[in-house]
Amino acid sequence: RLADTTQLPVIPLQTGIVDRVDEATIINVLTKRTYSQRREVAFAYERRAKKDLVTALKGALSGSLETVILGLMKSTAQYDASEIKGSIKGLGTDEEVLIEIVCSRSSSELAEIKTVYKELFKKDLEKDVAGDTSGDFAKLLLALVQAKRAEPSSVVDYEKIDEDARVRTTYCPLFEKHYNRSVMVSSMIPYRPCVVVSSKVMSKAD
Repeated sequence: RLADTTQLPVIPLQTGIVDRVDEATIINVLTKRTYSQRREVAFAYERRAKKDLVTALKGALSGSLETVILGLMKSTAQYDASEIKGSIKGLGTDEEVLIEIVCSRSSSELAEIKTVYKELFKKDLEKDVAGDTSGDFAKLLLALVQAKRAEPSSVVDYEKIDEDARVRTTYCPLFEKHYNRSVMVSSMIPYRPCVVVSSKVMSKAD
């Protein structure tokens, strides 16, 4: 349910955008609210000013501040989808952005990102990623984007960690196949325990 729009700071925001660009007011109004609250402000602004808030912000701001404020006006899934699109748009690929988003989101979050990506750009995320990457890197990203992993758990499965560490150190030639398969069906394994177990296995192998 939308909040009472009469209680929202629409007038100072409109003044800070239309009459005289007041960056401090814009920052104060938009950064101190949640995404849902910002959407309420945007709705109230559009009713009063007869203009979309995002469009108004684009016309009033520039540079890094514009980038940050416009990012705040997006949902998490919208922001991630836009960042992924930007990372594979044009020549070259920003692999760091792809890795950061795809490897840190849960299966449910990735599923939502794929849906939003389709809505925003009328394209399939998996196809775009496959078309812009190659080799083992592409296989790993696609395995993650398919969102078939179990949701992350707070319970650390040390048996699973030990198994993966042994495969990693004992059967290096088969690691690529095993790892890509594991990623598709398993939740992210805590990094530190895996490193510790892997180190122990390698020590025993020596």
